[in-house]
Amino acid sequence: MKSQSEFKEVVIAFDFKKEYKEFYMPKNKPEIVTVPKANYIAVRGKGNPNEEGGAYQQAISVLYAIAYTLKMSYKTDYCRFVKHVLH
Repeated sequence: MKSQSEFKEVVIAFDFKKEYKEFYMPKNKPEIVTVPKANYIAVRGKGNPNEEGGAYQQAISVLYAIAYTLKMSYKTDYCRFVKHVLH
């Protein structure tokens, strides 16, 4: 039997693009998909994404700050996730 010091911690990042390819791989023609229930963080709003310091850019800054905080809070646990680009 192995002692505790012989066991290695294995941390696996969960990559939604790899696990749910049917939602991320482009299709030949547009179609409606049903996305399974999950927890998401999102912002709603409107505005010109190119406007310097505009409402849209501020909302995206908040979104990324929250995503980064959540990601770092899990660094001490056994859970990892991959942060994706904005869609």
